Amino acid sequence: MEQTKTNAGAFVDEASRTLDNGFSNISNNMAFEGFYGGTASRGQISAAGVTYVAPTLSFVLANPQSVVQFEVGMTMQATATDGGSALQNTPGTIDAIQITSVNRGTGAISGTVVQGAPQTSWGANDFLQVLGDIGIGGSSTIAGMLGMSGLAAWVNISAQCERELHAA
Repeated sequence: MEQTKTNAGAFVDEASRTLDNGFSNISNNMAFEGFYGGTASRGQISAAGVTYVAPTLSFVLANPQSVVQFEVGMTMQATATDGGSALQNTPGTIDAIQITSVNRGTGAISGTVVQGAPQTSWGANDFLQVLGDIGIGGSSTIAGMLGMSGLAAWVNISAQCERELHAA
């Protein structure tokens, strides 16, 4: 936007593009959260765990089909349990990465460490959320979760149905 300060038309075009992207992101997030239980977990790291080659952290999703919930540029955090406390090495600083690549075929995700030290706190079977969707203290009730309480929070479904929902 700084580069458009001398050209009003270019500023309007850039501002419109920025707003359109924001509305698209909000719409996608609402569509995702509308079917889940409020923990805002978008996927789970596979049993293979994470690989770290400074400054990039890489992992494969336990369910490769959940890769549709991830986009380049998202800043992610992790929890050991679905809806649990955000992982952190330094008290008060949530460990996080910014996604730099998403392989839609294999479910492999890579990102640059942007906060804390996820390379030492993230591991196999951890759940992934957008940074800020689960706090440091986690949540023990639906009312305390920061994600929207979707259908899974309101309708009692079996574990099999939930696995199929997460696979979609």
